[in-house]
Amino acid sequence: MPCYVDLTVGTNVQNLFDKYKITISRLKKLYPETTFVHVTVPLTSENTGIKQWLKKGKDLVKKIIGRPVYNNINRSEFNEMLRKEYEGKAPIFDLAKVESTDPNGRRIAIQKHGKTFYAMVPDYTYDGGHLNETGRKKAAEQLLILLANISK
Repeated sequence: MPCYVDLTVGTNVQNLFDKYKITISRLKKLYPETTFVHVTVPLTSENTGIKQWLKKGKDLVKKIIGRPVYNNINRSEFNEMLRKEYEGKAPIFDLAKVESTDPNGRRIAIQKHGKTFYAMVPDYTYDGGHLNETGRKKAAEQLLILLANISK
């Protein structure tokens, strides 16, 4: 499974997903008794207020010096491909959905290019990309529920 830093604005999402499918297919042939759990690519938070302003400035500097700017658009596209390919056929731990769903059940969504893309709940992260204690507990709880249901 790719990490959030593996998908930049320049990532060829289809090519990456094709490689993922090939790898999974090979692993299934090598280990036919193994249950593989697909995991969606983690998201980052979309900060608001001063944090968003500072992030945009940081992203501009990254563009100027040629460093990649990370976003959730390619991550969301990869995740949709994963869901479409494996939903109903193999277990999927939808980490992106867990990360983007607040305690009240609302998803953090951003509208770009006429499409909806999801972002991590800001309260689940300490740096915009990694889960804090609250986020880790929520993700671990949901993973354990999935694994318990697989073993039935």
